[in-house]
Amino acid sequence: MASELHVDAIKHSGGTSALTIDTNGRVKSNNYLFKAYYTQSGAWTSGAGTGGALRFNNTELNQGFDLTNINGTGLIYPPVTGTYFISARFLVDSSTSAGNAYVTIQKNYTGDTATQANNFMATAYPYVSGSTYEAVNVSTLVYLSTSDYFVISKKDNLPYYGDTNHYRYHQVSAYLVG
Repeated sequence: MASELHVDAIKHSGGTSALTIDTNGRVKSNNYLFKAYYTQSGAWTSGAGTGGALRFNNTELNQGFDLTNINGTGLIYPPVTGTYFISARFLVDSSTSAGNAYVTIQKNYTGDTATQANNFMATAYPYVSGSTYEAVNVSTLVYLSTSDYFVISKKDNLPYYGDTNHYRYHQVSAYLVG
């Protein structure tokens, strides 16, 4: 015997919405996510956040994250415990020098000591030729509790492209997977 349930929304007994179904039958769940990016006039070489963490001075999307520190310390705290997909991208301006770009996603750590390797969740280390512009991308899945934080960190001395036109060359995003 088959049954049908005719509802537009599913809620917790306390009234918090957990799931919504639109008129086309698409399910929309509440999810935690954000996207932020960095703009600055002229090339830049350091993150300026805690321990060199990168700061992001523009928020494009935000559902549930407390981004109070994203343009200060650069520390980003998750709103709920779970597994998050974290992604970042940057544009290296190696018009004056060549070398390896070095961008990391770090959990509960902002330094660069090799003895703290367990705190490095993902690392991008591509070689960038001189007189070019190259994209650097890094992404990973990370389990975070609400007492954890993550940072995007730049560990190289290469200049990164300055952007005041909001092309989003330097950005970070994260969302709760489960």
